[in-house]
Amino acid sequence: MALRKVLPAFDNLDKLKVFIDSKSGGAYATSIAIDQWVDFVVNANQRCLVIKKSAAAGAKVVFVEPNVVDILPIAPSTFFSSFRRGMAAFVVNLFINGGQWKVAHQVEEWILEIQQ
Repeated sequence: MALRKVLPAFDNLDKLKVFIDSKSGGAYATSIAIDQWVDFVVNANQRCLVIKKSAAAGAKVVFVEPNVVDILPIAPSTFFSSFRRGMAAFVVNLFINGGQWKVAHQVEEWILEIQQ
């Protein structure tokens, strides 16, 4: 997904959560959590906004710099998140990847409404 610069009124995860909650109408569960989906450099203090459609379909929003967010598809369940390597990961990813991308694209559409 592309990086999106958001309006200053949406400069933190709490404000983004309120916005996403209002746009989803309760169809998506949102929470702010420590980013456990980091693949390269783990920053224990990095928090993200997790948007769940189901245990297997979700997205995360992270600030990469002030007022700039990245939206990434994720498996929000810790069960599915633990499958990262090997053949089991490949098979699980085949079944859940489409739902993750749908959620990420929906979140991106909402973020476009508050893009600077």
